[in-house]
Amino acid sequence: MAQANFEYLLCALLFAYVKSGPSLFPSLVEGQIRYSHDKVINSVEDCKSRLEYFANSTANFTQCAIRHAHPIRMCEICVGYYMNALKAHEDILQAHDGGGHACKMELVNLDRLEVIEGALDYVCKLWQRGQCNSCFIVKDNGTLTPQLSNITVKFQQLYNATQDCFSQFYNATTKKYESAICANCTEKYCALNQYYEDLKADTGEGIVCMDIVDAVSITITKWSKLLGCHLPEPEVEVPFVISVVLISLTPVVFYATAKYFSATPESRSYCFYILQFDAVELDDEIVKILKNQVVNTVKFLGFGFFGRWEPEVDALLRFIIWKLSVNKVYGTFGQQLLNVRYGGEFNKNKAYLFAILTVGTRYLKQRSHEIATVTRNPSLSEKIKLFFHWADITFQLANLVNLLVFLTEGKHPTLVDRILGLQPVSVAPPGEDRTVGYSYMTRELLWHGLIQQLMAKPRALSNNATKSSFKVSNLIVKKCKPFTEGEFGKERFLEIANNLFEEFKNKELSIFAVPLVNYHALKRRIANLFLWRKKDIGSRAVVFRIGNKCAECNETPVLPHHMGCSHVFCFYCIKANHLADEKYECPLCGFSAKDAASITPLCLKS
Repeated sequence: MAQANFEYLLCALLFAYVKSGPSLFPSLVEGQIRYSHDKVINSVEDCKSRLEYFANSTANFTQCAIRHAHPIRMCEICVGYYMNALKAHEDILQAHDGGGHACKMELVNLDRLEVIEGALDYVCKLWQRGQCNSCFIVKDNGTLTPQLSNITVKFQQLYNATQDCFSQFYNATTKKYESAICANCTEKYCALNQYYEDLKADTGEGIVCMDIVDAVSITITKWSKLLGCHLPEPEVEVPFVISVVLISLTPVVFYATAKYFSATPESRSYCFYILQFDAVELDDEIVKILKNQVVNTVKFLGFGFFGRWEPEVDALLRFIIWKLSVNKVYGTFGQQLLNVRYGGEFNKNKAYLFAILTVGTRYLKQRSHEIATVTRNPSLSEKIKLFFHWADITFQLANLVNLLVFLTEGKHPTLVDRILGLQPVSVAPPGEDRTVGYSYMTRELLWHGLIQQLMAKPRALSNNATKSSFKVSNLIVKKCKPFTEGEFGKERFLEIANNLFEEFKNKELSIFAVPLVNYHALKRRIANLFLWRKKDIGSRAVVFRIGNKCAECNETPVLPHHMGCSHVFCFYCIKANHLADEKYECPLCGFSAKDAASITPLCLKS
C-alpha cells in the first residue's frame, strides 16, 4: 500500500512540474552541471517551503532520469538535480521554522507513510543502480562532487574521437555510411574497446558507470550490425600452430604410452570408485569452506579488495593445503577422511609436479587476461588469448576422456593423477573400507526432537507436572545414553523409541515444553517489590504537545500513542512492551492498560 501511494506521489510531482513549466528552477539548466550547493533555501525559513523545494528537486531528478533513459546519460546530465535533492533533504533534517521547532520533527517524524524518506530512497537507489558515483570525483570523506573523474574524461575523449570518425564517412545525400569507414576507424574503435576492457578489469564488471557501459554497448552494436565492420583476424604464425597441436596431442600420446608402460604393483589395495569420487568432492568443498572464511575476514577491507586478489588468495590456499596434505602424508585431506592415500611409487618429485599442475595451471588460467594485456602489442595480445583459449578447451576435453576411462578402469579419478601415474589406494583394514554408522544421524534426530518439544506451545506448570517432567527427563537420559554414545544402530534406536512410548503411556506421564522466561514480566515484578510508589489506576485524558517526551525512551515521541494514563509513548515503545508483557505498567505512574485496544494514537495540539 505504501509503495502504491509513493508511486502516486511521484506521478503528481511530475504533473505539477510539467504544468508549472521549467521556470520554477531557473538555476538548473538541463545538460549542464549547475546547482546551488551552498544553501538550498536562504530567504525562506518555513518548513513547508523546504518540503516544497524537496518535492520539486525529486520530481526534477525523476523527470531528468526518464528523459535520458536511452541512451543512458543520467549520471552526467542529472548530477545537479541529484545533489539538489540530497541537499534539500539535509536542509529539512537540520533546519527550524520561525517558532524554533525542528522541521525534522514536524515533517519526518510525523510522516506515517514515510513519503519523504521513500522519495529520497527512490532517488538514491536509482543513482546507485547506475553506479553514477564512479563517473565523478568523490572526496576522501565520501562527498560527491560534480567534477568528472580522469577515467571518465579519458573515455569521453576516446568516445568522441570514435564518433567523429564515424561522422566523417557518413553520406548525408544517400544517408548511408561509406565502405571505407571500417578500415579508417578501426584504430579508434579498438582503442575505445580496449580502454573499456581495461577499465572493467581494474574496477570490476559491476562498478563501471552506466553512462560508459551504455555508450560502449551502443558503439559495439553500431560497429558490428549497422556498419557491418569486424576486427581483422590476427595472423597465425607457424610456431603458434605447432604449440597448439602439441598441446592437443599430449593427452592422446600420454594415454597411448600409459596403457602399455604404466606399472601396477600387485600389493596395491583396491579402492572403490565411490571413495575416489568422494575424495575429490571433499577436496573441492574444503577449498570452498576456507575461501569463504577468507572472504568473511577481508570483507571489511574495502569494496573490491577480494575480487582484485582472488586468484592469488586461491593459489595460496591451495598451496597451503598441498603443503600440509600431499607433500606431508602423500594424500589429500579428502582422501585422509576416507582412509585413502596415493600408493605406488609416490615421491617428492611427483608431489612438486602435483602442486604445479593443480595450483600453477589454475592460477595461470585465472590470470590469463592480465597476462595477455601485459604487452602493448595488440597482435601478440590476441595470440596469447587464443593460446589460453585453446589450452583450456584441450584441458576440458582431456578431463572428459579421463572420466570415461576412469569409469571403465577405476583408476586415476583426475587428469593430474593420470599424468603423474598416481593411483589412490585404501589404507583401511580389510572389511572396513566403507563403514556406515548411525551414531551421528541418530544423535541429531534425538536433539532435533528435543528442540521441537521445547519450541512447542507451553502449558501451565503445576507441581505434579513438574515432578512428571523430571521423571520423563531421567527416563530419556537413562534409555538413550547408549544410543547417543553410538553403541546401537538404527534398529536398536527404533526399538528404544517404541519402549519409551509404551512406558509413557503406561505411567500416564505428561510431556510438555519448559516455557521461555519472560524477562519483561520478571523485571516488572521485581520492580514492584523494591519500588514503593502509588499506582495510578484511573484512566485520564492526555494532550500531546511539542515538548512531550516518551515515558519509556525519554525522546521525542515517534507516532505518539497513549494507553490511558497522562503520559505519552512512542508507538514502538508502547507496542513492543505490551506485546512482551500484557500487564505492562507505565514507568512513571504505574498505570496498566486493560488490553491492546486501550493503546490509541494522539494528535498534536497547539
